[in-house]
Amino acid sequence: MDINVPHRRTAHAAVIGLLVLCSFSALPVLAAEMSVGASVGAVASGETFEAVVSLDTQGETVNAAEGTLTYPQDMLEPLAIRDADASIDFWAVRPKIGVPGAIAFSGVAPGGFKSDEARLFEVTFRAKQDGRAAIGLTGAEALLNDGQGTAAALSTRAFTITVLPEPPQALTPAPAPTPVTAPQDMTPPEAFMPTVVKNEQPYGNRWFLVFAAQDKQSGIDRYEVREAPSGMPAALSPWVAAESPYLLRDQTRKSRVEVKAIDRSGNVRVASVTTAAPEAWYVWLLIWLMAVTVFAVVDRRFLTRLPRKRR
Repeated sequence: MDINVPHRRTAHAAVIGLLVLCSFSALPVLAAEMSVGASVGAVASGETFEAVVSLDTQGETVNAAEGTLTYPQDMLEPLAIRDADASIDFWAVRPKIGVPGAIAFSGVAPGGFKSDEARLFEVTFRAKQDGRAAIGLTGAEALLNDGQGTAAALSTRAFTITVLPEPPQALTPAPAPTPVTAPQDMTPPEAFMPTVVKNEQPYGNRWFLVFAAQDKQSGIDRYEVREAPSGMPAALSPWVAAESPYLLRDQTRKSRVEVKAIDRSGNVRVASVTTAAPEAWYVWLLIWLMAVTVFAVVDRRFLTRLPRKRR
């Protein structure tokens, strides 16, 4: 009888268990991926192309994303940025052309989104110099929609485009192509609902306004806000340039607040916010009547004191 059989069985079981453990540990961990892509892989110097920044959430629900798009400024020139169909609802840092070689962005989507190709924004570039230009992402981060602000496991993928030398011009110039006119955007931004919020952040427990509009055609260009005292004509109050979040000047919330969203084609959509304690119209009427009465009394007393001309 072999007394080593139990030891051999134990050793075999340990080996099998180790192999199973290794096989599980070797399984790839799926991570969300933020990437840059384009529909073309090569362009000639002087031509334009669109680079799209998107997020594959890998089945997770994400409610925030940020990062910086980088590009070689000696080879590429950004001409325009479009975020009309973005999965982001509120931009804390809206992507814009400013710092050479970098476009920063940061935004949130309340409720979150889950997609294998959630578009964040796209950039139109003009190729300036032949060679290989890499468009990448730095400082990329995405947050899970779990109520805890948990950072999602995230990887990034850059995109490299080949810029070919500008072709030599022919001795006989070719006829100019017929220009193609893009359809004009005549549609205003979609209806939206501004919200008045009071919180410790970011304005120290004061009332502020949060808003975001969508425009699927040309994209939102800017916002303006107007605070008009209740009962007074709104036209007497000026519009001021604003970004969300916007700290209300009237912390009593007795003013009528309006937000104007303007797209890049000049179309306008206006949304109103109901005041917390609107004053009745007759209050302002009474104030006006009192002012007129006081003026009339003062004017009469002044006239009675004037010396009368003798006949």
